[in-house]
Amino acid sequence: MVRRYLEADRSSAEQICIETAHKNLKNTAPKREFLLIRYLNFYIENCPDNCFVAEKDGKASGYVLCCPDSRFFKKEFPKFLKRHGLSFSQRFQCFGDTLIYQPFRKKYPAHLHIDILPEAQRQGFGKLLIETLCEKLKSQGKNGVMLAVSANNTNALKFYKATGFEKILRLPGTYLLGKQI
Repeated sequence: MVRRYLEADRSSAEQICIETAHKNLKNTAPKREFLLIRYLNFYIENCPDNCFVAEKDGKASGYVLCCPDSRFFKKEFPKFLKRHGLSFSQRFQCFGDTLIYQPFRKKYPAHLHIDILPEAQRQGFGKLLIETLCEKLKSQGKNGVMLAVSANNTNALKFYKATGFEKILRLPGTYLLGKQI
């Protein structure tokens, strides 16, 4: 089952974000806090209507988070990072996050993050999360959505291709993918 994100889902979403992250991004408490601020908190605090949760056996097992407007993200994300007390170095690490989507924002104005616990993968939740988000974006008049993914993540690349995403740009170690809605 997929449903809209609720504030009551926050601790489950945090656990999913941490559990599914690369080990180098979560091996200390400060890194885990930075991970949550960078990849989860902005979306659930600023764009909750575009965030959805997948439940398996009554437990949150995955989510898709989306900012429907890359211009809004470019303007507000740096302010959000500063309000949350991140150091200049941490904010600088996120600088590319605000720029990567800008050249493609007309064709793909929205961008997403999706994470699913390993035990819930390959069961259709990812596809359902993407479909649910795309329907929401379509109802908001958005014509496309994009994301960044590691070039080494072959399983994710196969999944995104199967759900209609195409490669837009190859960056060092990363692909930018887009899907027209």
